[in-house]
Amino acid sequence: MKLENATVTFKSTEAWYEIERQGYKPNTVRLMSPGDYLQLAEFDATYITIQKGDDEGTCFTRTVKSIYQLGELLGTAVVIVCWEE
Repeated sequence: MKLENATVTFKSTEAWYEIERQGYKPNTVRLMSPGDYLQLAEFDATYITIQKGDDEGTCFTRTVKSIYQLGELLGTAVVIVCWEE
């Protein structure tokens, strides 16, 4: 996770990237430490950028619709970030 200029950036696997980019799955689910989730919640992101693996040149950016903590799993926050198409 990278937080910069009102944008949160996550890396996506090659298998999920196209599905997310095309809008079939306009969200990402992440397992985060409680500290990372707190940083994200306090950051108040306006935009989300999804990057295809380690390829910084292949990405897309959308407007964040909502960020929720769905629950906890073994001390890890289960977080969903949804975006508008």
